[in-house]
Amino acid sequence: MSLTVTLAYPPSTNRLVRMANGIAYKPKPVRDWTKDAVQRLRAAGANLVDGEVAVQVLLHPKATKKGVAFRRRIDLDNAIKATLDACQGVVFVDDQQVVRLSAALAPAKPDGGLTVTVAPADDGGHA
Repeated sequence: MSLTVTLAYPPSTNRLVRMANGIAYKPKPVRDWTKDAVQRLRAAGANLVDGEVAVQVLLHPKATKKGVAFRRRIDLDNAIKATLDACQGVVFVDDQQVVRLSAALAPAKPDGGLTVTVAPADDGGHA
């Protein structure tokens, strides 16, 4: 089983949790992004895998009207946490199953995005 799906441009790790009166919570934009990501994963045919997995994350920066990437974008490493959290319980049981992880910048898209590939690590794991 290998799954590739394009998700909306992710929230940065820096925005995943907020504090109010000593209580941690996920802001509404993060909850909305996660809900959308889970729907896209399920629509792409995601099935829970219980073995080790390899994950590839390709971050598509938002494009200007001329089609080039905006100068400002989230850091590549900040796209990973939200992505793995969205996949947990949908594609794999726990993110401890991820034994190989790769991330790269990809071509810009009008609204940006994130292409995620998850594959069993035992099939070469070229996710």
